[in-house]
Amino acid sequence: MYRKRRAATSTLDTGWQMPSAFDEVLEIGCLGLFKESMALKGRVSKEMQKTVLYHLIWQFKKIVNNSSSVNFLSDTQKEKYKALLRQIFTYIEFDTIDGFNLAGAWFYHKVALLGRYKDTSYTYQIAYIDAYDEIKNELKIRYFSFVDSTPFFTLDNKETLPRHLKVRRHEFLGEKFVQEYIAWVPLSQEQAIFNAFIDNQVTSISVAGKHWGKGVNTTLIQNHFKPKRLNSAKFPLRVKLKRRVYQNSYFSQKFKDAWLLMDREAQADDSAEHLYRYLRDHQPDKNIFYIIKLSSNDGLRLKAEGFNLIDFGSVEHEASLIYAQHLISSDAVKYITNYLPNQYYKDLLSYKFTFLQHGVTKDDLSAWLNTKAIACFVTAANPEYDSIAGDNNKYKFTSKEVVLTGFPRHDNLLNNNRTDNKSIMIMPTWREYLNEIDTENRGAFAQSSYGKAWITLLHSDFIKELSQKEGYQLRFFPHPNIKKFLDEFAMPNYIEVLIEPKESIQVLFQRSDLLLTDYSSVAFEMAILEKPTLYYQFDHEEIFSGAHTYEKGYFEYEKDAFGPICYTQKQVIEALSSWVNNQGEINPMYQARMRDFFAYHDTNNSQRVFTAIENLYLTDAKEISDTMLLQYAVQAWDKKIWKAIEYRYELLKQRGIGLDEEDLILAQAKQALGKVEEARKLLNTHIAQFGQTQQSDKVYQDIQKTEALLNLLDEKKRFLLINQEEDLFSTLRYGTILKWFKEKEWEILTVATKLIDKRFIVKKELAYFYYICLVTANELDKKEEALFYLSQVRDY
Repeated sequence: MYRKRRAATSTLDTGWQMPSAFDEVLEIGCLGLFKESMALKGRVSKEMQKTVLYHLIWQFKKIVNNSSSVNFLSDTQKEKYKALLRQIFTYIEFDTIDGFNLAGAWFYHKVALLGRYKDTSYTYQIAYIDAYDEIKNELKIRYFSFVDSTPFFTLDNKETLPRHLKVRRHEFLGEKFVQEYIAWVPLSQEQAIFNAFIDNQVTSISVAGKHWGKGVNTTLIQNHFKPKRLNSAKFPLRVKLKRRVYQNSYFSQKFKDAWLLMDREAQADDSAEHLYRYLRDHQPDKNIFYIIKLSSNDGLRLKAEGFNLIDFGSVEHEASLIYAQHLISSDAVKYITNYLPNQYYKDLLSYKFTFLQHGVTKDDLSAWLNTKAIACFVTAANPEYDSIAGDNNKYKFTSKEVVLTGFPRHDNLLNNNRTDNKSIMIMPTWREYLNEIDTENRGAFAQSSYGKAWITLLHSDFIKELSQKEGYQLRFFPHPNIKKFLDEFAMPNYIEVLIEPKESIQVLFQRSDLLLTDYSSVAFEMAILEKPTLYYQFDHEEIFSGAHTYEKGYFEYEKDAFGPICYTQKQVIEALSSWVNNQGEINPMYQARMRDFFAYHDTNNSQRVFTAIENLYLTDAKEISDTMLLQYAVQAWDKKIWKAIEYRYELLKQRGIGLDEEDLILAQAKQALGKVEEARKLLNTHIAQFGQTQQSDKVYQDIQKTEALLNLLDEKKRFLLINQEEDLFSTLRYGTILKWFKEKEWEILTVATKLIDKRFIVKKELAYFYYICLVTANELDKKEEALFYLSQVRDY
């Protein structure tokens, strides 16, 4: 039993900060316990295995996709920890993992642990339906696999290809924990039975809290995701009154299908403000509003400009959310995305949230953003898009949600860009450890490595000469958290400090020639203007070693940075001096990086974002592209998923996408499915066109073998094997083999066990499979076969 205190001072809470929890506790406590049990009893009891697994599952839940949670461990300590886990799991059996349901462990954890530590998997799969897009008639389905996988989805036994498919990587200390497959699959307009087959495995479908083993009616899926009225009987009186007041005709008419835009509570000058202007000028039929504190500086500015404003936190703010079609913001904090709590208002809210982003995402923000319901996720750069929507990252978002459009605010940024300003912007970021410095002990800030680095640089003779001799305007734009320590900088009068600049930050970028920062993402704002950044990363070893809660993304400073990276003050001065001496000329390498990074360099970002948002409410009747179909066909061929190969390559032929080997590939698929006549015709067509080859000879032999095996069965037994679907797809599975073995269908078994694809029988079941083959051969008096299968049983 664990004791947990409200003050978070229990061992359960503080133990996470102790390296011994990942070393001695496992080596002496867990592994030592197992070894002692083996020495005394020759075995480790199930109870002992479960006790240790219960302890470990909390660590997995804490660390998976959150490596920074143990950044206090050195690389050596992490490697030892992983090695100890591998040793411990040699004592934890398959059945223990399979039957473990404590501490919130579920199928996801079991698939991961079995694959990672036992090199095996289940003989079945579970696919989870957890969302439905009523407008596009698409359902979201996901499942987990430790190895590469190929899904096959059907509606009334006909394949329905995913419009969007992604492999999400779940990580454990930089290594694979498990892979999550996420697919958005279109449904038909008519009622149908939806089914899923994962790598030829029997797959149950989880929806509405139930598991459906033989497919699920699409009407049930659609009804499950229809909005349901909340029972407000026990809601606070204040909430009940608000729900009633907001549902009146005044609000419903004023905010019908509204597009609500905002940047932050009391601050504008970001993409939402710029998108508002585009909508106002180019889409006058849209019912648009901008939400901000009316009393703020930006609120007063936008009011003077004639913006249609809603006061943040007002009654109108809350009422507008109930009737809005879209909520669009450059931030995704809770007070924007969930201003009205779902527990009280979920049934009244139907808006789709568009995340415009405050800046280019370069680091891994998946832990935060995966908690958000984002319908449209705006990106600006090619690698940024791939890092979020592509495969093998930790984001849940797919090509359905993520769009590559550019940021609306960049339209204005590019329109009014200026060069030859003789101005340098200085914008350092913040460090979390500085939050521990009390304002009453401000001297500690100046003594920190951060304070020393920046204060010394800004007071250097070179910086002074840069201003007074070279004539450069130096502007210091402090992070909000720095403002309380500004006195410690004793800033020279030749450096302008921008605490609350009167100008837009975009104007400051436009009127700067170079940015001096450490890790700030504002470097991307300068990059799109093709202006360089100088990075002063005096503490890079500390930052990137894991001492901070920092999840590194795709951006590698050494190969991607838009200017020189400096680790010492001397290097900063040398880099600045070189840039000044070259009259601000940009190194061609850095210029190429800037140009290649962004997807667009025009001023049409707002238009593209508008189109992407509009598309959220448009039905998608388009078939998947030829490129995607070809990709799906190749995936099926690589995994030899014969039913998927048959459907996808036939569809390629229907679309007139000719491939040299398509008839030969289809012949192999038809043969594997028991359609020998169709296979033979396709093979003959291929040979007539390309001639006889070693591969075609092999396919011919496989067809002959399959035909000979099927001819061993009478018509009744053949029908059991090649059911009403007229192929072997749904019958040649390990579960069916077990059923026929129980029913003693020896004639069918002798054929089926030879035709079944053994790649899809998990390793731990192969011994029993060959035992079935042995018994079948013995029952049919096939002695040589029986002896062969006996040797296979012994091998496994």
